[in-house]
Amino acid sequence: AEANSSGKRAAARLPLELASAPLVSGVVATEQRLIDSHTHVLPEPLLQAALRECEQRLWLPRYRGSGEELLQRLLEAGVERFAAMPYAAQPGQAGELNRWSAALAARQPRAIPLATFHPADVDLPDLVDEAFEDLHLAGAELHCQAGQFYPDDRRLFPLYERARALERAVVFHVSRAPLRSRYVGAEPFYQLMRRFPDLLAVVAHLGADEMEAFFDLARLFDRLYLDTSLIYCDQFPWRPRLERVVEFQDRLLYASGFPLSPGDLRQGVDGLKRLGLGPGIEAKLFYTNAARVLGLDA
Repeated sequence: AEANSSGKRAAARLPLELASAPLVSGVVATEQRLIDSHTHVLPEPLLQAALRECEQRLWLPRYRGSGEELLQRLLEAGVERFAAMPYAAQPGQAGELNRWSAALAARQPRAIPLATFHPADVDLPDLVDEAFEDLHLAGAELHCQAGQFYPDDRRLFPLYERARALERAVVFHVSRAPLRSRYVGAEPFYQLMRRFPDLLAVVAHLGADEMEAFFDLARLFDRLYLDTSLIYCDQFPWRPRLERVVEFQDRLLYASGFPLSPGDLRQGVDGLKRLGLGPGIEAKLFYTNAARVLGLDA
């Protein structure tokens, strides 16, 4: 089941289970070293457009304001570092967004700048070299749903090959939640990992609503990580089984999805703390796993 340049693919099936768990309540708040591994800090026009689209198609974002105002809110929430993830929904956006990401990190030392790409970028290999070699960006993000492309699109193979060689992480918006499309899900992502089993990959939203399927993929591919954005914000019924969290304690990353989340910035932290995992596992989820994946000194 491979994607070609026209976006067409043959049918393929991978037997997968779905998982859900009940919502929990109550709040526990303690100080914690914190890396937010999934934020959408964007140039002002794109940020406001993303907030409007989120409100129209999904939910009312918890926070509104200018880019600088939202950035200040994020910093005041106690994050030590944050991954800044622009995303190219159309070809031709990546170069400017990647240079913007590098400029953000130059003026804001807590930012961990990531690149973005679209498979229809005609100069994609050059953009990849610029992002990783010239701009020294820490990794890349691909938004398969917004950009309407499959993760195993052959046009992205130069990115995966360079990311693999340079040990750069690639973050994927490839889960069926919060919006389904033919481009996302565990099956098309499996086709990618089958071709690039040693790619350092992160799947957003724990792969909701196919969490069990993505955990199964993490068993197959030991360089696959999952982030918790949107999962513990007390707005949705998606929850992984606790035993899965413990099993993959070395490959889960705390993430908020700020500012496109409907929840308060503290909810994702408090929701994880309510699991009672203990300080050792919490330190991995909140800090050391992300530090390792994003190439920071823990």
